[in-house]
Amino acid sequence: MLFRNDPFFASAFSSGDRWLAPPTERPVTGVPVDAIRHDDSIELRFDLPGVAVADIALTVDGDLLSLNVTRTFEIDAESGNTEGDRMISHERWHGERSRSFRLGDQLDTEELSSSYENGVLTVTIPVRAAEQPRRIEIAA
Repeated sequence: MLFRNDPFFASAFSSGDRWLAPPTERPVTGVPVDAIRHDDSIELRFDLPGVAVADIALTVDGDLLSLNVTRTFEIDAESGNTEGDRMISHERWHGERSRSFRLGDQLDTEELSSSYENGVLTVTIPVRAAEQPRRIEIAA
C-alpha cells in the first residue's frame, strides 16, 4: 500500500484511525477522505455533501489535525413537506462526525490552508522545505 512505504504518511497518520485498513474493512462511520501526496504538500479531500461551512470545525492543536462536522436533518414545510408526512427511508447520514490525524514533524501546520467547494473540503498541508525531495548534483 502506498501509505505504508511513505515516511510522511507513516508518521503523519498513525492516530488509530482505521482508514489504512483494506476497503472492505474500513468503517463507514467517519468522514470519507482522500489523501494525495504532492512533492511539496499533503492534500486531504473530505466529502461533506449537504454541510454548511458554518457546521465545519477544522482545528490544529500541536500535531493533531481534527475535523468535526454537524449535519442536521429536518422535515419541514419549506422543502415541500406537510405535517402528515413521514419518513419512509432514511439512508443519508446526519448528526456529528469527526476525523483526527496526527501530523508528522515534516509537515508545516503554520502554513496549512483549506477551501470548501461543492461539498468537498480540501486541506493542504505544506511539507517543510528541509523535508522536500531535492536533486543532488553529481560532480564529474
